[in-house]
Amino acid sequence: MKNFVKQFSIFEILLTITILGIHIQASLADAYTFPNYWFKRDDAYYYFKVAQNITEGYGSTFDGINSTNGYHPLWMLICIPIFALARFDVILPLRVLLVVISLMQATTAVLLYRLIKKHLSHAVAILAATFWSFNFYIHQTVYQMGLETPIAALAIVYLVYKLSQFEEIWRTEKVSLKQIAWLGFLSAIVMFSRLDLIFLAVIIGVWILFRGTPIRYLLPLDILIILISMTSSVILRVGFSAYNTTYASSAVEATVIAVIVKTLSLYFFFTYQHRANSILKNVLNIFYATIISSAITAGIYLLLLQIGVGENFPRSAFALDFGISLLLFTALRLTFHLFTNPGIRQAETPLVQFKSNIKTWFNEGLAFYGVLGGLLIIYMLFNHLAFGTSSPVSGQIKRWWGTLPNSAYERPTSDWHSYFGTGTTEITAWEPFTEIFWFSSNYLRPLLPGADKYDERFYAVIVIFTVFGFILFWFNKQKTTQKLTRLGFIPLIAGSGIQLLSYTATAYG
Repeated sequence: MKNFVKQFSIFEILLTITILGIHIQASLADAYTFPNYWFKRDDAYYYFKVAQNITEGYGSTFDGINSTNGYHPLWMLICIPIFALARFDVILPLRVLLVVISLMQATTAVLLYRLIKKHLSHAVAILAATFWSFNFYIHQTVYQMGLETPIAALAIVYLVYKLSQFEEIWRTEKVSLKQIAWLGFLSAIVMFSRLDLIFLAVIIGVWILFRGTPIRYLLPLDILIILISMTSSVILRVGFSAYNTTYASSAVEATVIAVIVKTLSLYFFFTYQHRANSILKNVLNIFYATIISSAITAGIYLLLLQIGVGENFPRSAFALDFGISLLLFTALRLTFHLFTNPGIRQAETPLVQFKSNIKTWFNEGLAFYGVLGGLLIIYMLFNHLAFGTSSPVSGQIKRWWGTLPNSAYERPTSDWHSYFGTGTTEITAWEPFTEIFWFSSNYLRPLLPGADKYDERFYAVIVIFTVFGFILFWFNKQKTTQKLTRLGFIPLIAGSGIQLLSYTATAYG
């Protein structure tokens, strides 16, 4: 026991005791407290009732009649043994679940503390762990709903923690396929904690496989750029209402084609080669890669339309997509050029690089995605055999609702703020961080007065923060780049952005 306790610092022990103490006391409260102050989201009781029915022999069903798979599997597995206690006391599982959630919260906070302490500083680690543990917004949205978010947060933080260790390992010693497969398994755990985290899991694979090359930094962000560019182009052309009801599916189809075509084009036009050419030559290569890939993407989709495979698509959106993606691809690579070591040059051609690395990429890709994809296939096959559909029916229904012009349920996005998750009412994906921008925008009222300048003030603050961040980054670029790499900043940002757009770009209701 003493050896176990010695593994924790005084801060970790005090933080854990505080979190557990608060939640244990809350778990002993009156039964009225749980549905009114803790588990207030109706979705949580869908989990709870299905878990109870499973333990009582009714199978995976909410009403005892119809089978359902409308839940994230890992959280359901946690709920099942807890709600077996409902046969003794219907409130007892809620009390136990609250304590289990507190354990997850404490573990997540300790992992954050250790991760940040190692790569930033002790003071920042204490602040970050304390903020995560006691911020009202985080507590309300992650730990107070009774949904899958506690296990999802824990799984993500643990994966990032292991990735930071992997960053040190691969730079000093040979990596085994077993290590790659283990990271694939951890990514699968993240995916099963929330199925929409599959995008993060896939991006993590890119981050691991292409280590030591610019591809690992650029490709995840390129995929995000392509998704933003193509879907935004369609919205700019037809508007949110028509996009949600008519064009969302075709925009996503075109995006899938664009991801394949554009990334290959960017690769073979030397845009993933580090400082192989001058800045002007790189910009020209980006232009050639973008215009050719945009034309090929448009040609493929228009051909699909002719043979009846594709759906309605505004042709002029392809031109808008070319302009937006060209701008973003260029900005990304110029930023990468500015903040990377000028002494490192990658002289080999894309074809030579491909030939020399294809065996390693294939074997490691098979190890990582074999585990991740294999477990996903098993899950989907089980669902298909047990429920008649390979994916949760709840998500399918919500996407169908999103195509309706009017719905009693939540509606798809109707403005750019909610589309990118920066709003304050509908989709607030980036809170509590965006609160800083909204709060700071009030100080620009003297320069941009009027209620109609609400958005302009917000965007101006983002520009100011971005410029200020670039300046700080520039004076500490080597150290900052190293820290951000160790913390998995790029795959987290890219994975989060793609996950967000997987809802907003698909008219999810």
